[in-house]
Amino acid sequence: AGLELPAELVRRFDEGFAAPLATALPDFTFPSRRDSAFAVSLRQWRFAESCELGLARRDDERLIGALHELYSWDGPRRDTGRWRSTAEAERNEPASALTRDDLNWRGLLLARLRLPALTSVPPRSALLESQGIAVLRRDEGRMYVALDYGHSGGGHGHPDRLNLLLAHGHERWLDDMGTGAYVDPTLHWYRSTLAHNAPLFDGRSQRRAHGELRAYDERGAAGWVDAEVPMHGLAPGVRASRSVVVMPEYAVERVTWESENEIRFELPLHVRAEVDGVGPWRAAALTGGSDEEDGFAFVHDAQVAEGTSDAIVHLSPSELTGAAAWVLASGSTEWWRATAPGAPGQGERDFLMIRMHGRGGSVTTVWAWDDAIERVRERDGVLIVDLADGTRHEHARCDDAWHIDLFAGSARSSIDLAGIQPRVAGASSANAPAAVRTVMPLVLPRGQTLAFQLGRDAYRVSEESWEEAGRPSAEITVRVEGEALHIDVDVHKQRFYFRPADAPDPALDNEHPDIHSDGVQLYLLASAWSTPAAWLAVPIEGSRDVRVREVAGSHTGVPIEAEWSRGDAGYAVHFAIPLDSMRATRNGGRDAEGESEQNLSIAFDLIVNDMTPERQRRRGQLVLSGGSGEYVYLRGDRQSPARFLHVVVPRD
Repeated sequence: AGLELPAELVRRFDEGFAAPLATALPDFTFPSRRDSAFAVSLRQWRFAESCELGLARRDDERLIGALHELYSWDGPRRDTGRWRSTAEAERNEPASALTRDDLNWRGLLLARLRLPALTSVPPRSALLESQGIAVLRRDEGRMYVALDYGHSGGGHGHPDRLNLLLAHGHERWLDDMGTGAYVDPTLHWYRSTLAHNAPLFDGRSQRRAHGELRAYDERGAAGWVDAEVPMHGLAPGVRASRSVVVMPEYAVERVTWESENEIRFELPLHVRAEVDGVGPWRAAALTGGSDEEDGFAFVHDAQVAEGTSDAIVHLSPSELTGAAAWVLASGSTEWWRATAPGAPGQGERDFLMIRMHGRGGSVTTVWAWDDAIERVRERDGVLIVDLADGTRHEHARCDDAWHIDLFAGSARSSIDLAGIQPRVAGASSANAPAAVRTVMPLVLPRGQTLAFQLGRDAYRVSEESWEEAGRPSAEITVRVEGEALHIDVDVHKQRFYFRPADAPDPALDNEHPDIHSDGVQLYLLASAWSTPAAWLAVPIEGSRDVRVREVAGSHTGVPIEAEWSRGDAGYAVHFAIPLDSMRATRNGGRDAEGESEQNLSIAFDLIVNDMTPERQRRRGQLVLSGGSGEYVYLRGDRQSPARFLHVVVPRD
């Protein structure tokens, strides 16, 4: 068309061909982040073709190195599955030896006639800041250390901020197991924080939150990444961070946390290892949150041992070659070992967990490969690592940097890792719940009404677009009347289906069957609550009653009244919630005196499920906070509080 594309957009497009290589594990598989399948191999024709197409646009040593790895591999030759379709489909096949003959029609049309000389190119360390993952590589790429800290991942995300991944060659030390089958109960285990190498508090999976990068600095011989989840992110009143420093022969990682109240801290380590430096083991029940996605229901055969605050616990992984770890905690610990599901399709396996109590603390771990370390100790807050070759490294966190002194005989040198990221002023506040969006609130005086029209821009789709679904719409009105918050939902659609309470459970996607019905999901967060209240409401045919279910894991015990009526072009549901139930209470940890005289601050969201009688799953959803461009799949009965609308009810 004669238009010149902006150079920056072309550069970003070209980077896309190398993007799958940035976080690839040493065994040439993807890390199984979020709801992805476990250990998907890059040794498939579609990844070879992607590298060929990128190389057809420009020379790139990363793509050359990847094609060398793909075309020179002497593994088994398998049916690649390319013959099944000429369409682009994400169909993961087992790893296979490949040649250029395996490329699709696109490669035939666009790939170079002759490739440049393919040579081995060790993969580089990488920071994918928008994705929120940093990978530090050593030993020509055989050693892989990654911190997954950033974006929670939305509907496909897992509560695994500050998750640590370690791999050496084909050996996976600390892994992300991805997800299992959507129709198997273990799906809840894989979606728990306990199934990851990430911190959790008071036995509950992390709240859905985004982490922030504080520092990244890679020097080759030494590098680090430092990230945190701000106050109120992972749990109410809790801030947590993780620092990872990677040297040529070992890595140091430190988890720190602070809390406004006494709290229980837990750090799972999914590695089989002998533990030296703790008291005797005894059988005990490993207890935690009761929600299925807290994960504790999947754990069995647990044992516990006591660790002292001055002990250095030594781990000897039983399945890893030359691996060892030393763990130093800032206070007394409980060490747990137990059995739970391993990676999907690989049966159960043992794991370890560290438990501490208090208002703050830290756990520092040194991971070594190839028998590199002789001893680890601590003196006056300095971590001392004695290497097998006689050298000594002393590590200290200094303000926003990491300082390392290196001693070899009488010679001494030092490294200062910095790379601190700029902080955005006012990005978070320790005085307000982080879940409430920091946007200009809507004001709702008594006697006035807030009204919202939901149509095309609010619709989350499945297979059918909003137009194909018959243009469903809804009008939402919110008002304060008497001593209650009233919410009216007027739904406009021609055909609807309310699931009876005794209808067979189709067991779809491990979700409550009432989500596959016309009805309303209501979410409400008061400033005094640490988690939102959430309800799933389905009208009952032949009456004005509404079946209202509290969503598991939400703030419970809030009284709510609901009724419905049928209209000419749809149906209407009315909710009433007492204002007193949303005010701070002494039991909630705040002083209730004078609360009724203050403005009431709340946040809420509302979802209208769209169903028809002939379907098994929802057709779509109308979402108050916006659904355009989104899909209903895996949404279940959860909604991120970060999306809620903020409303202030002024005092009289």
